[in-house]
Amino acid sequence: MEDPTLSGEAFNFSNEQQITVLELVRKILFLMNSDLDPIILNEAPNEIPEQFLSAAKARGVLNWKALYSLESGLTRTIQWYREFFGELTKEPRDPLSERIGAFPPVARIVQEDQPTPERPRIR
Repeated sequence: MEDPTLSGEAFNFSNEQQITVLELVRKILFLMNSDLDPIILNEAPNEIPEQFLSAAKARGVLNWKALYSLESGLTRTIQWYREFFGELTKEPRDPLSERIGAFPPVARIVQEDQPTPERPRIR
């Protein structure tokens, strides 16, 4: 559905969870089952200390809402990239299963109607 009155409008799409870049990197590394450790150089001049995306405009104007939590969205994205690039050497961690103490194998099947990083679901 196209609305010509929205031409040129900018929207942020986010679950609005405030998280630092380092926390995000650590979350991705954890979900990728990686033992890499980020190196922080603190050499970026004029860095913005805190910022996050507000999806209020998208919610109000487009009636949009996030369909996935940060963890499930990252897990799905990691799996998609692994499948796309053929790198299925390590299964991503399932944070929910780890919280309840079970470690079942993670199977992710992308069906035609499911969103992917290149084909997000738009509502």
